[in-house]
Amino acid sequence: MRLFFISSLFFLTLFANIHTSKNKDLTQLSKTIFTTEEQEYLKQNPLIKVGHSSVFEPLFFKDSSGNLNGIIIDTYKTLSEKFGFDVEFINKSWKEIINDLKNGNIDVIPVINKKIVQKENLLEAEPISKASYSVFTKDSQSFEINSIEDLYGKEIAFNFNILSLKSSLKKYEDKIKIRGQKTTLEAFFLLENNKVDAVITFHRDKYILGKYEIKDIHSIYRLKEFQPNTAAAVKPNDKILQSIINKSINSLSLEEKNTILKKWLGDDSQKNNNNQLTKEEIDFLKTKNEFNVCSKYKNYPIDAVENGKLIGIAGQIYDEISKKLNIKFIPITSNSLEEFKENINKDKCDLISMEKNRYTGYKDFTFTKPMLNQFYVSIGSINNPYISNLSQLNNHIFYTKDEIFKNQFLEKYPKAKVIVNSNIDEIMKIIKNDSKSHFILTTYIADETIRKYGPDKFKIDDIFDSLKANGAILVNNKYPLLHSSINKTINDFSNEQLNSFASNYRISKYVIEKNYEWLWYILFILLVIIALLEFRYIKILDKKRKKENELTNSLKQARKIAKISSFVNDLSKDYYEEIDDSIYDIFEISPKDYPKISRKLLIDFIHPDDKEKFKEKLMNSYTSKEEQNAEVKIITPAKKVKYIMIYWKMIHNKDKEAIKTIASVQDITEKVLNEKERIQQAFLLQKQSKLALQGEMLNMIAHQWRQPLNQLSVLTQMFIRKVEPNVAQKDEFVFYKNTTTDILKHLSQTIEDFCNFYKPNKKKEAFLLEEFYRNLEVLISNRVENLIIEYNNLEKLKIYTFKNELLQVFLTMINNSIEAVTKDKPNFYIKIYNLLENEKLIIKIEDNAGGISENVIENIFEPYFSTKEEKNGTGLGLYMSKLIIENSVSGKINVTTQDDITIFTIEIPLKEKDKNE
Repeated sequence: MRLFFISSLFFLTLFANIHTSKNKDLTQLSKTIFTTEEQEYLKQNPLIKVGHSSVFEPLFFKDSSGNLNGIIIDTYKTLSEKFGFDVEFINKSWKEIINDLKNGNIDVIPVINKKIVQKENLLEAEPISKASYSVFTKDSQSFEINSIEDLYGKEIAFNFNILSLKSSLKKYEDKIKIRGQKTTLEAFFLLENNKVDAVITFHRDKYILGKYEIKDIHSIYRLKEFQPNTAAAVKPNDKILQSIINKSINSLSLEEKNTILKKWLGDDSQKNNNNQLTKEEIDFLKTKNEFNVCSKYKNYPIDAVENGKLIGIAGQIYDEISKKLNIKFIPITSNSLEEFKENINKDKCDLISMEKNRYTGYKDFTFTKPMLNQFYVSIGSINNPYISNLSQLNNHIFYTKDEIFKNQFLEKYPKAKVIVNSNIDEIMKIIKNDSKSHFILTTYIADETIRKYGPDKFKIDDIFDSLKANGAILVNNKYPLLHSSINKTINDFSNEQLNSFASNYRISKYVIEKNYEWLWYILFILLVIIALLEFRYIKILDKKRKKENELTNSLKQARKIAKISSFVNDLSKDYYEEIDDSIYDIFEISPKDYPKISRKLLIDFIHPDDKEKFKEKLMNSYTSKEEQNAEVKIITPAKKVKYIMIYWKMIHNKDKEAIKTIASVQDITEKVLNEKERIQQAFLLQKQSKLALQGEMLNMIAHQWRQPLNQLSVLTQMFIRKVEPNVAQKDEFVFYKNTTTDILKHLSQTIEDFCNFYKPNKKKEAFLLEEFYRNLEVLISNRVENLIIEYNNLEKLKIYTFKNELLQVFLTMINNSIEAVTKDKPNFYIKIYNLLENEKLIIKIEDNAGGISENVIENIFEPYFSTKEEKNGTGLGLYMSKLIIENSVSGKINVTTQDDITIFTIEIPLKEKDKNE
């Protein structure tokens, strides 16, 4: 009795723990999937109102008891149980439901045409499942359908109230006879009574066939040419609910989705397929029900043989075909590529397990319909950069095991270098050590190769989505009835079923399943460890969340440091939905002022000089598949000029229409300004070198002049002393004597001033204002007759700065005035005013040389800007003057003009040293 009590207590504890663990898991699932903000939203709004129209059976309808039922009901009830929110289902007419959603009276419509979502400005979310169109025919009809082209010349019926289907079929009206009906049931009745050859409708409408017991009609082909464009719709502006719906739907596992679909649409995999086969095919499969399947060498996870059984993706597909056709497949393995080819040549192969349907090397075999959709990728070293530009493929080497694929690859990319090598170990060694070498494989083989050789060493570094490799079975041509039977079986596979076969062999799926099994193993071994593992699991999740937050913050910080912002723009919408916060720093704007960022807003920030050119480039890029870039100036709201580099690429749909932009913006202001500063320093260095060279030349000339001047001065003094005592007119003699002496001194001082001006020394010095202007007058005395200088009692003002550089600025101004004035200009003058304001020396240089036009004055201080084409002007004079005043003198310079008068104003700050000296 005691043992029974202990056992009962144990099992009660086990049940309680499992039950509690489940609730806790659900609570933890909500906390794991939803953000804090989303969890708070659900606490405040625990009831989600789901609306739809009951005319869409089996999605949403009233059953015979008047209760709402269907796929939508079951899906949202599942979500309610998983996440703890309540659901209320509302049934009205389609028009009323849409209006209620727009007005916020309901929260979500689970399935709706995307065009309506966009037209009504609703928020788009994940639908409960992806819908598809299928072709339905009678079992007695014998024609096969591998594409819509097989319906050319046939008569088909459809429900014209399915607007998206009506629109898609319109383009085939000249090739297919189309009969529209009010309901899908009426279309099926036409087919049942042999009035049409086929019906095109939603694949889920086979539910109607079961409900009305129409047994001789089945789906034989799922259309690939066009499919319904569906989404869920969320009430306007409720982005938190939009995120909750998206995360909830995406959390549904394939098993959960299939459970719901199988309830309403039946289990395709379990039904007998014989009713689709002809009598001839059935008799053949009864006579011969065993077939040899040759497995390719080193082709896992597509196919392989283990313990006498075919495994991999192909293994699962063959198992399903075996069940449906009641036949047996015997695997033939190969230990080398040569042995595989030998098996084919010796006629040991009835089928080849699976091959890319682009392959043309099997002359005695025919491909079935494709089942495995994949494309080519390239593997490279983990440290390799991604191949960003396919036009640069000629700089890379690509390895492949397949000579035929090499030729197909070169057709698409003729400049690429492709090498065939069957030794995979050797290839992986090469690409590990060479960043320009890559191994081209199909998607699933690439996954397995990376898993085998180390995901810490290799990665997928490019996707060649234009080179598709759809997997199919190869059937020996001596078995045409086997080929047609397998094709009919393939038609019966759903896309979800085929995808589930393949997804089992992706690396991520492998890891998840492994962890999942380990968790259940621990769960049933020891209850105590469950509690510990649960606690550890929570800790790991917290640690992972912290890590993710740290990584997110690091990424944000890195973007902030690099001054980069990236975003994705759906061209059908006005505002960017995926954009990071760095954009606010780059444009120096606030999220409060600009809660939404639009394409128009960013273009409005662009400087008028660059705007039209950028808009033109943007418009031209809509038809291009290449990455684009543009360097532009922007003006921030604070009127600050910045420089940015914009990179973008257009994403196109199958009709080659641009539908999305992926872009990034980088603030390169610092880089541009540094480059400008480097150019400025180069200009200054060039100017100083030129002045130094001129100074050396002038020193040589001065050396030749000084000696004769000294001799002339001595001779003059000797002549004066000898003649002066005998001169009768003393006053006149003294005048000429003094004049001669002054002229000689002036000549000597002029030479000295020019030599000082061209000295390359870069030292500040203190000098009087009148001394500065005297030096200036000497330098321009032969060019300007009417120079007026107004000191305003500042003759004795001392300035402490670079004297020669300041002289250079004044010479540039005066030379520009002289060159600008016309020869017949009357009363031409240059005036220099000197004022003292707020411890600043204000100098105004005024001339009446004709003024400066408005379209010139804005750019007058820019480098290489000149109006002296006929006079060979370099456009550097005023630019250099601005650099000297702002950088060397720490002052300011500006210009104003009115009529024919121009005034340059120079502000020179007077330091303490200036005033004291």
